[in-house]
Amino acid sequence: MKTADEIGLDLDGWLGGRIPPSDATVRAEAFTYSPAQWRRWWPATLDQPEAVSTLDARRSIRRADLYQGSVGLTTPTEAIELYTRMSGWGCETKPYSTWRAVRALHPAGVGERLLEAHLLVRTGRTAEAFTQMQRGGDHHVQGFGASFFTRWLYFSAYDAWDASWGPAPLILDQRVAAAIGYRRWMWSVDEYLYYLDFCEKLQALWRPEEPTHVIEYALFQASYRGPLALRRPQLQA
Repeated sequence: MKTADEIGLDLDGWLGGRIPPSDATVRAEAFTYSPAQWRRWWPATLDQPEAVSTLDARRSIRRADLYQGSVGLTTPTEAIELYTRMSGWGCETKPYSTWRAVRALHPAGVGERLLEAHLLVRTGRTAEAFTQMQRGGDHHVQGFGASFFTRWLYFSAYDAWDASWGPAPLILDQRVAAAIGYRRWMWSVDEYLYYLDFCEKLQALWRPEEPTHVIEYALFQASYRGPLALRRPQLQA
């Protein structure tokens, strides 16, 4: 795994003189999903949230919309609504990804598990929330690993994070992991916490005037080309 200094230089190379991403850039990041695709596989036992029942052919979701959706979330139904919008943001109009996201809602109790994890991380208990969302944990959502549930932790709490709790939760997916030299799946809670700490160090070196999710965003974008493009996964973090 490269040092924060080395990755900072790689990110400068990726930019190639372009304006670096800012907090506003990240908050405005938007993707479009198809509500009809969600309805196609939606479980009959669940009421459809407005994000699914809408007759709009396409819906655009920004990160900022998802932060707002996490405010005041207190019921399993509200958790499923946020999950649907978050997954629409992540899956876009890809049929297989959407099918997997909808499939996760079929087992009973998914809304309760999402809500409990939300409440944990919303009060600064990142390690506990991560552990409970892993396979075998009380709040695990069947069919999804850390690439999914770190997204849930991030959108649940990032915009309301208290710095006294430690590093804020961030998304850790295969592309970000490969960009920093992690293997691309099966991260432990210690590896996730190390990643959050590493992003804070990199943020202090590379973009001290911006919040840490700018680092996650830049690592993901840089994974497509340049020095941080996807490479052979590492066995150890």
